[in-house]
Amino acid sequence: MVLKRQSRMPQIGDMLVVTCQAGVGPVCECHNKSKKHVGIVLDIHLDNWGHQRNVLIEWSTDPPRQYNEKHGYAGVNIHNCRSEFDVIRKGVSIP
Repeated sequence: MVLKRQSRMPQIGDMLVVTCQAGVGPVCECHNKSKKHVGIVLDIHLDNWGHQRNVLIEWSTDPPRQYNEKHGYAGVNIHNCRSEFDVIRKGVSIP
């Protein structure tokens, strides 16, 4: 039996675990403390082509410094940046 690989494109209700990266922009305090940010995908706004332009997160911790409260994250960044974003759907981490 072949298991179908799940997409890392975020869905409403997914949990995100964000590990801040050093080097681009101001360094988040959590980077020096080896802490992570945890949140739930609350809303997704699509652009004219159906791409996830704005993925808005409800944070259970302080939001990461690079997170924009108005615009959130681009869905493609969550999908592609595996070292920064862990996507957890229905209790299972999506590789």
